[in-house]
Amino acid sequence: MRRALAATAAAALVAGALAVIPSPATAGDPAVRPAATIAPAPDRVISGPLTGLQRPVGLAIGPDGRIFVSNFLSGSTLGSVRVFAADAAGDTAPGAVLDSTSPGMSFLTKPAGIVVGTDGRLHMAAYNDNAIRTYAVPASGNGFVMQSAIGAATLISAPNDLATTSPTGLWVTSGGTDEVVRLEVGSTTRLRTLSTSAPLGVAVHGTSLYVSGGNPAAPYVKIFTAGASGPATPSRTISGPATGLEEVGGVAVDRYGRIYVANGADDSVRVFAPGANGNAAPVFVISGAATQIDYPSDLAFDAAGRLWVANDTATGKVLRLPALAAPPVPRPPAPPPRTTAPSKPRALKVTGKTTAKKRTVRWKAPARSGGTRVLRYRVVIKKGKKALLARTVSASTRRLIVKRSKLRTGRLTVHVRAVNAKGAGPYATTRFRVRR
Repeated sequence: MRRALAATAAAALVAGALAVIPSPATAGDPAVRPAATIAPAPDRVISGPLTGLQRPVGLAIGPDGRIFVSNFLSGSTLGSVRVFAADAAGDTAPGAVLDSTSPGMSFLTKPAGIVVGTDGRLHMAAYNDNAIRTYAVPASGNGFVMQSAIGAATLISAPNDLATTSPTGLWVTSGGTDEVVRLEVGSTTRLRTLSTSAPLGVAVHGTSLYVSGGNPAAPYVKIFTAGASGPATPSRTISGPATGLEEVGGVAVDRYGRIYVANGADDSVRVFAPGANGNAAPVFVISGAATQIDYPSDLAFDAAGRLWVANDTATGKVLRLPALAAPPVPRPPAPPPRTTAPSKPRALKVTGKTTAKKRTVRWKAPARSGGTRVLRYRVVIKKGKKALLARTVSASTRRLIVKRSKLRTGRLTVHVRAVNAKGAGPYATTRFRVRR
């Protein structure tokens, strides 16, 4: 992953060394402080003279566990891709090397991003050649076989990184044209093109495409849906002072969907929640002396979910950090309460003398509303099977005054039931007598 620093980058050359200066947007701003800063020690480090690592900018883990690292051409250091055994550690020589003597390579080639497909083939972004080259990888030695080389006809420029969608499907960040391009191995046809400013890193997870990049004043991680193309608006964009992003490099996504971004300005890897969007603070920041992270350039995960980090330093180093614990599983929301019709009204009675000109029917609300509020009451007065009166009253009215003229002499029955959104409950009944 080659990180381009524009003239406006928040860095200055002081006494011959690169001194990182916090940008005004983040310096002293408590919003950029993460919820949790963690400093796990690496359980594997590859570094030392025998490794030949210098300015490692690209990193990939093969399906057999081998570790692929690209050295970027810098000064007297020639560009190369170095392949280490799956159990490599310490100051150990690579088992295979793609260098200036290999097919398609020269003393001027600048390998940038690399990716290894599920078929074990190596795909390399040749930054200065504006090309993508695909190689069969030897078990050892320098016997790389170039199987495909696509360049000028694709119109890509300054390719920084690659991601695979299948053994032959590639996404390429074209920094010189502000695009991310979908290509097939060996074909110059652009299948899809996304427009985005200064793209650097790219990763595929599920049906989403993750792109890191941006100029020093506006770094970002953009997430595009599977069908996005052209000037499509990303489904999400992580950007803003709370993110703490500055001098971003590679991007990777773990098995839980958490988004990891190499952040060169503060020697950290910033980890965002799977659904992070906008000016979101990371859930974790991996940094500190114990981690040995130093200007990280690229990230990769192995089959066990452990994070590998390449440090873009003169004495290059590749680290393996333990996998983060799985995020807590959110509890499913409680099911909505089951609603039923209400129970029958309580304490139903009819007051007033048997010869009174008016009688009052009274009741209390049901003991159970059925999980939703009572909307109304239905009152029916009968003599035998004949209905003499039927009324509907509001839920707040729990009485009904009935004139003597509406009733008949003799033994009558009053029925009252409650109604809610689910339906009508059972009737409460009581008898009363009317006399002349």
